[in-house]
Amino acid sequence: MPRGKGGTIKRFRENMNPRVVRTVALSKPSDREAGEWYFQRYIQHLPTEGEIVLFDRSWYNRGVVENVFGFCTPEQREHFFVQVPKFEEMLVNEGVILIKLWLNVSRPEQLRRFLKREKDALKQWKLSSIDVKGLPKWDAYSKSIAETFDASHTDHAPWTVVRSDDKRRARLAAIRHVLNRVEYAHQSDIGVADPDIAGGPEIWHA
Repeated sequence: MPRGKGGTIKRFRENMNPRVVRTVALSKPSDREAGEWYFQRYIQHLPTEGEIVLFDRSWYNRGVVENVFGFCTPEQREHFFVQVPKFEEMLVNEGVILIKLWLNVSRPEQLRRFLKREKDALKQWKLSSIDVKGLPKWDAYSKSIAETFDASHTDHAPWTVVRSDDKRRARLAAIRHVLNRVEYAHQSDIGVADPDIAGGPEIWHA
């Protein structure tokens, strides 16, 4: 299950210039957006040259969450899987550095974090109804995640899975992975992400 996105994004952004880095967290589509091409509402948030956009949930909602809860039809999901590799290839061909991170948390750790948030008045807002309803749907989530990786892990836009039970190690691995995808001075000082923490979908399957 993907958890810890908000905390990881916070660590990415806290020492970066807010003029060039922004976070996009889209809510449920409006009636108008529901009638648009699925990728349309994401396109308007894509970065221009010199910008960084961090999507807190992305178009992969269709591959996993929407499928698990029946928010899309099987036909819509299959159509998404046909289009997403081509869509991402176009972005990469236009010079976008597209990095897809899947923060994976084990079932026991997921439950522990939910219970902790439920007891913390300052963090209860992080616990959505979808989160709660998703707890008994672990197997359905797992099946949907595996299918999504199979359909969208490509040479031009590969997935990086980050084992995230240990928040600190996961955040460091995610940051290192991203920093190694862009060019800048002293890049070699960063080091590489721990391969036991961050890797391809085979880490998730393991």
